[in-house]
Amino acid sequence: MAGAAAQLLDALGRVLLAKAREAATAPRRPHWEDRVDMNAPAFPLKKNPSSWSHRIKVASLACVGMILAGYLSLYQLGLIDSVWDPFFGQGTERMLTSKVSDVMSRVFHIPDALLGATAYAVEIILALAGSGRRWQYRPWLVVWFGLNVLGLAFVSAALVCSQGLIVHAWCFLCLCTAAVSFSLFALSVEEVYACLHYLWRVWKRSGRLQVVWDTFWGRASEMAEEAALPRMGSTR
Repeated sequence: MAGAAAQLLDALGRVLLAKAREAATAPRRPHWEDRVDMNAPAFPLKKNPSSWSHRIKVASLACVGMILAGYLSLYQLGLIDSVWDPFFGQGTERMLTSKVSDVMSRVFHIPDALLGATAYAVEIILALAGSGRRWQYRPWLVVWFGLNVLGLAFVSAALVCSQGLIVHAWCFLCLCTAAVSFSLFALSVEEVYACLHYLWRVWKRSGRLQVVWDTFWGRASEMAEEAALPRMGSTR
């Protein structure tokens, strides 16, 4: 019995070893992302909005927002006694302890400034995730990235309005984080637009929701690949 088991294991080992050698010597099937110029512009734009040079700027700006929001959350958590504000005196502290801030904290169960810092941290991760052509090969990632940016900009706009209309006090660092959010939105529009325009071209070319759905989740196809080509994207 033991001898038979040993022979079986030995045979299985030889089969696995042969398969491993076959896989190592077989020509590698090129991945979709290996077949294109990763720096090629995203039609109809004249540049690649997913380039690393651009996304590094987005991630750096989001890092600034995370630091500012994290600093404000220290006051809301009671870890510091005051908040620096060079223009509005106690305005920042009034805003951070206002009814607006309290409502948001009760809804999300964490201080609103800490929630903002978390959103900026997520933005950093999403900005750095994916390849330099993710608008084509990772549309789901770009859409998620865009929704996070849109949420940050919307909440920032609402908080800016609440400072003047509800709390009647201004928060300098809150205004700075709002400026960061609006800047992130402006920097991210082109990539999201390129991604959605690409999915629309896939739909126009295929006429099938299944192809669009597969493309959205990164399951590339010859049809989707053709739709990404600038010279063909404008014809259909």
